[in-house]
Amino acid sequence: MAKKETVWRGLIAACGLFLILLTVSIGVFLCYKGLGTFTLYKHSVWEFLFSSNWNPADDFQGGGRSGRPSLSSAPSASACSRC
Repeated sequence: MAKKETVWRGLIAACGLFLILLTVSIGVFLCYKGLGTFTLYKHSVWEFLFSSNWNPADDFQGGGRSGRPSLSSAPSASACSRC
């Protein structure tokens, strides 16, 4: 009976460790991808946290300032000729 308990206890511990590692890896991934806002597009953390108008106008080349108007890639109503 003690052998079964040891096996199940080990399985539960392994599953718990897997969930902890998964959670940490998701956090690392989100931080890695989210840092592009500050490194690639040159926004400051202060601007991100305390700006009352957070509407950055960034493109794939980077740059941009918060609140600057941008060209949207979303289709507008006038762009659809068959609608």
